[in-house]
Amino acid sequence: MKRIAFISILLVVIMTMTSCLSFLDSLLDDNTSTNTKTNNTTQTEKVANDNNNKKTVNITIEISKNLLFSRYDVEFVFNGEKVDTIKHGKSKTFTYDLESGNYTLFFRNAKDNSINTSISMTVDSDMDAEYNIKCESNKLTVKPIKFDLKRDLKTDEIKIDFCELDLISADVSKVKSQLMGKGFTNVNTVSQYDVDKSSYYYNDVISVKINGKHDYGNGSIFKKNDVVEILFHDSKPVETTPVTTSESTKPSETTTSSSGHRIYYHSSMDRDIAKQGNTGIYSYRSRGGSYYIYYIVDFNNGYVYRFRNDEDTGMAARIVSGDLNSYVLLRYKDSSGTWENAVHFKYKNTPDTLILQDDDGFETTFYETDLSEAVKIYKTKTIYDYSPN
Repeated sequence: MKRIAFISILLVVIMTMTSCLSFLDSLLDDNTSTNTKTNNTTQTEKVANDNNNKKTVNITIEISKNLLFSRYDVEFVFNGEKVDTIKHGKSKTFTYDLESGNYTLFFRNAKDNSINTSISMTVDSDMDAEYNIKCESNKLTVKPIKFDLKRDLKTDEIKIDFCELDLISADVSKVKSQLMGKGFTNVNTVSQYDVDKSSYYYNDVISVKINGKHDYGNGSIFKKNDVVEILFHDSKPVETTPVTTSESTKPSETTTSSSGHRIYYHSSMDRDIAKQGNTGIYSYRSRGGSYYIYYIVDFNNGYVYRFRNDEDTGMAARIVSGDLNSYVLLRYKDSSGTWENAVHFKYKNTPDTLILQDDDGFETTFYETDLSEAVKIYKTKTIYDYSPN
């Protein structure tokens, strides 16, 4: 009987302890669940805060279209990782959520990695960026076109609506006035003494640095007091013959004129008309050496003429199609067969420089030259028409 009583008491004790342990487990589970929820909430808030600190950046890359040669695709590498291959003559837009900082955009020939180029990009706000890629036989050239920063301006800031390419080859005085009109207060001009006053490049802008940068574009933001440096073609110092003391000399009076920039390489003499690339007559020539090669692009008669100053003959070909902002297609024929060349502005809407793409895949650069002088030389030549019948 005593044994039965003892066993009954032992069972009661065991049941009581089991109940207590279950209660403790329940408490522990509740605390663990609470801690887990708290940790998850903290982690979620951290991710949200990280995302809020990132900037949305849209990057558009446009590959300029070549007519005949250097028509390769371009690989885009962003911050060390290959992103995509962009077809020649096409464009693509890529969207990233990025932290503030500096990033590198790298471009390379899809078939030859030795032909490549890169450009840096600074991110400090949401932005739309646009770059133009020019494919050449031995190099790639990247030009920033647009940086539209999506933030409010501070009182000491300026948002520009141009890229450097828009300023090159314009008259230095006009560019300076334009920049000061935008609100820049520290605009400086720097002479490069490399031409004569009679040169067609005299007073033309070579480059424009803003705060030490060339890679700005439409939408870039600068401070009003950032240093602006305009480099331009200026006249070389005039060489004078030394005068002996026995000669009577009188100081000469020097006068200066502030005439506006005129263009002499287009029949309209109006750069805005010349930029259209499809009307009037243009004249270009090579840099020279022992001789000059001239090109006259005549939209009035529908012909392109090529001749040298040291030869008696030249050649002409009818314009098949196109304009100089894309390409003008030329077709030639002689006893050996038929071939095609193309000419176009080096940069769109910039008529100062002409590129010839020949049938062998080579590109040659020609520069603006006085149309009246070119026509005078042209009239001394016998020109043969190489256009197919």
